[in-house]
Amino acid sequence: MKPAIFSLLLLAVPALAQARPATYNGNLYATAFAGACQHGYGLFGGGGGAEGLIWKGVSLGVEGSYQSFTDGWGFGMFTVQPGYHFKGRNRAAKWDPFVTFGIGGVAGNHGGFGGAANVGAGANYWYKDKMAFRFEGRVQSFAEEGMFVFGIGLSFR
Repeated sequence: MKPAIFSLLLLAVPALAQARPATYNGNLYATAFAGACQHGYGLFGGGGGAEGLIWKGVSLGVEGSYQSFTDGWGFGMFTVQPGYHFKGRNRAAKWDPFVTFGIGGVAGNHGGFGGAANVGAGANYWYKDKMAFRFEGRVQSFAEEGMFVFGIGLSFR
């Protein structure tokens, strides 16, 4: 009788391991930005960041970017990016919608430093197990400048 129970336990362990959904803990991303400021100047740039899921869908990350207006004035921005992923750690989900906000600093190419903030939403579309297209829209600001930017890029987990 004991060998039969032992055999059932051995068969149950792999079945339980397969039943659990695969999870992931965060991602790295690179994004190209395009947008405009409240004065009507076009804005282009790029950046990247990393984020980790710290509890259910809550994430914490960092991001750096350089963006330039069409009149030649540019700025570098570094922010800490808390956020929320609605699919949480569900690795099986193709679409991973999220919201994010950031607070940090900015440095202009003509001198000057200041505080910066942003708020946005987007989604990762995981077309491969470890690679996704990243789409994001956000409002960002510093000093007297307010901008809307749209980003498209790649995420890696």
